[in-house]
Amino acid sequence: RAGKEANVYLAYGENNREVAIKIYKIDSNTSRWMRNYIIGDPRFKKIPHNISKIIFLWASKEFKNLKRAYKAGLSVPEPIYVKNNILIMEYVGFGSIPAPKLKDITFPKEPIKLLNEILGFIKNLYQNANLVHGDLSEFNILYHNQKPIVIDISQAVTTQHPKAEVYLVRDIKNVFNY
Repeated sequence: RAGKEANVYLAYGENNREVAIKIYKIDSNTSRWMRNYIIGDPRFKKIPHNISKIIFLWASKEFKNLKRAYKAGLSVPEPIYVKNNILIMEYVGFGSIPAPKLKDITFPKEPIKLLNEILGFIKNLYQNANLVHGDLSEFNILYHNQKPIVIDISQAVTTQHPKAEVYLVRDIKNVFNY
């Protein structure tokens, strides 16, 4: 899948395991808005000025956020490896067909249950992983086996981030607007 900040490819890892390879585009326009989510994050003290290094930091940030969320038992792809602008993680889909984004599902089975699962994700991400997604919407939730799998967690910030509460409220509003 091609996206505005990265392209994602299906590949095969050890033991023929399906993995997703996310390659971030080295782009000055993208790096500008990334800074907003990095500045104020206590995990990142030095913010590079070099565009490539900002993108590398962004890939590393997504890997770290995925690790935190995955360790907290949340429904995110398992992170496997990161190097420079390349992130390898668990593939979500059936063979060559990736799981659809929630925005592409006309009417999900049990919508109230789905809503509660997504709200539970937001709560557990905050309480158990000390993170706020920061850009949660139907565009970055996959619908796989009638369950939500949250993706694109690179912009997630710690609960100590100065804008964490603003992002949390926005995430909840986005879910209810959907």
